[in-house]
Amino acid sequence: MKKIHFFLSSVGVLAFTDVFLVHDAAWLVRHGTGLRFYVNWAVSTLFLAAALWLVRAGLARWKASEVMRRFKGQVCVCLWTVTAALVALPALAQLAHFKVYNDTIRPNGFDFAAKNAMETMTYFFDLISLPRMFLAVVGLAAGLILLARSVDSCAPRRPLLSRTGLAVCSLLVCGLLPAGAYNWYSVALYQNSVYAFYGTLLESFSIRFGAFAFQKPTVPPDARTARDLPNIIWVVGESAARSHMQIYGYRRPTTPKLQALLDDGTLVRFDDMLAVGNKTMLSLPYMLFGLEGPDPKGRIYSHPSIFNYAKARGMRTAFFSAQDIRWYNFDKLVVDNSLDVVRPGPEFSANVTVRTGADDHDVIRKGVLPFVTETSAPFFLVYQMNGSHYPYADHSPPWAKIFLPEGEPNSRNAYDNSVRYSDSALAELVENVRRQKPNTWIFFVSDHGQSIADGRESKAQFHAGYDADVIVVPSFVVPPVTLLPNELATLRENAKGPTSQSDIFATVLDIFDATPIRPIDGLSWRVPVPPDRVRICSEFMPTFSNNPNAAYVDENRRIFRLDFTKMQVFDDQNNLHSRISELDKSILKVLERRL
Repeated sequence: MKKIHFFLSSVGVLAFTDVFLVHDAAWLVRHGTGLRFYVNWAVSTLFLAAALWLVRAGLARWKASEVMRRFKGQVCVCLWTVTAALVALPALAQLAHFKVYNDTIRPNGFDFAAKNAMETMTYFFDLISLPRMFLAVVGLAAGLILLARSVDSCAPRRPLLSRTGLAVCSLLVCGLLPAGAYNWYSVALYQNSVYAFYGTLLESFSIRFGAFAFQKPTVPPDARTARDLPNIIWVVGESAARSHMQIYGYRRPTTPKLQALLDDGTLVRFDDMLAVGNKTMLSLPYMLFGLEGPDPKGRIYSHPSIFNYAKARGMRTAFFSAQDIRWYNFDKLVVDNSLDVVRPGPEFSANVTVRTGADDHDVIRKGVLPFVTETSAPFFLVYQMNGSHYPYADHSPPWAKIFLPEGEPNSRNAYDNSVRYSDSALAELVENVRRQKPNTWIFFVSDHGQSIADGRESKAQFHAGYDADVIVVPSFVVPPVTLLPNELATLRENAKGPTSQSDIFATVLDIFDATPIRPIDGLSWRVPVPPDRVRICSEFMPTFSNNPNAAYVDENRRIFRLDFTKMQVFDDQNNLHSRISELDKSILKVLERRL
């Protein structure tokens, strides 16, 4: 049992060092309360224990070998140096990064280090806290010494692990490491620093050489100064339905604060905004690249994002999200060196899941507004809300619920409470930004709409299909106070006509006075938008399902479903269907280009 005690003590000391020296007590208090934290920490510690057990078994076998008996000193020093390096160097690298950014190293950090080795070493020694590094080194050394004692306590020539035990430990190591790199529930910030380091390293390889090895073209830096540009905030709502928003005529007071901003002219409401897709992982990435579907061949992977253009224009860039951005590899698509600040939902709450994000008020108060206050240069910021995803009851705190009783978690009352809570968060953001930085554009658009069950949970369709409640989404703009009257008039006129989520990208580029280097599908709202434009909402995009279907909306706001497998068009309103080849030439031209 003595050798087990030494081993368990080794794992315990290394884990303690990681929590309080590589990270710190404040990190533990801030994040160590949710199920997601517990799962990530337990998995990463289990990985560390399994890996160390395999190392211990290997060293014990070497100890009893003929080579060790002949070259004991040299071999021993060599093996322990390698072991120490594999454990200590990742931990110290994470320590330096965490001290400055309160976060673990991200995949693009490895890419930077590979291209700028000497600069990375300079940063490391500039950022590292010597007293804390010394204590961390002492802790790591103590853990490795205890591991060495557990090896020394092994009986010579006695198998340390049965074949079953060796297989189990090997499977744990080989299985848990890819899980840390690719599983959406994995959060490096919540993990042991060594496990987080190797998981992120593997993730960076997959981005560079694997399935996500797309090549974004470089947006050339703009020589013009960004000093006189306005600030831009782009807010992406979650599952907001126009049919349950007061600013769109809903009889309940679900958006009283936004209604007040609409009434006094601060807010310009858009009346016919079409979503690019009917799921978050369709609409969100495509609107940030200014594209629409169908896109079965993945045009999106060879286009720059709005962040690339903003950084090239000299702006400070930020992406805040109340949600987890690892879902379906969205982070790999969007996050790169063009982003100065990236703070996803798990940084604000350890209870973030696919369906429930961090509290919008918390993210705005602890992330978005501090960034706005502290940033003096012109900035471009995107904020993805928690909003009203099902189960609706989870998206508003008990004290904020006024439509009672909620009954089922997906009832109408539960949904309306979530919308009212989003209204409060959005109004807080608008009022603070207008007061601090009046020369700021604020764009809001929901990722998709929602079909509400009106209390009958079994009837809920959520956001499937191409119903108007799902694909025609709420949107508004709060222009800067300095906007000229004629520009405001054009914006208001466009707000009455046919618009698309992808238009925000084009409008932002227009505000930057930047020209797209690849063709985009959106149209700028700073000039009149044609009333007969072609707008398409699609699932035929690779960021989610690539299902071969879509819908287009004509100038009379009628919705036509497109089936690319049967090559048919369905008019559900009139119960008619026809061939895609019989569509108007303007629509066929768009489809031919995109397919």
